[in-house]
Amino acid sequence: MLLCNGSNANRILNISGSLFSSTSSSPIINGISLTVNGASEIDGTFTLNSNTGVKTFIGNVEITTNGSFISTAITTGSNLIFRNGIKNDGILFRANSATFNSNNQSIDGLTDINFNGIITVTGITLTNNTLIGSVLKSV
Repeated sequence: MLLCNGSNANRILNISGSLFSSTSSSPIINGISLTVNGASEIDGTFTLNSNTGVKTFIGNVEITTNGSFISTAITTGSNLIFRNGIKNDGILFRANSATFNSNNQSIDGLTDINFNGIITVTGITLTNNTLIGSVLKSV
């Protein structure tokens, strides 16, 4: 398990390539800024557990068969940014608030994608291509 702790946004984890979270890992990101420049493949449980710091996913985020993406602790939309869409074929995707910007994007997959807070879409088109009804509470 990877545990990244911090208490202010000055702590930065910058991944220049892709992020892979396997079924045997359960990374928890607390109180730091995170940027993933490549694609993110989540096959384990990936948790963003703090509203402190900006978490930016520049590449596509794909939750695979055994994966779970949990970011319900992020209540400020500008602290969770997606720039190339989300695909959920995994167990679950649960988030609070988020921002989609930079590129036209889609949310896809066989499993629902649930946002419980405010979603901001800035200067792009966000398309819902999911087969199951995804919940975008506020856009």
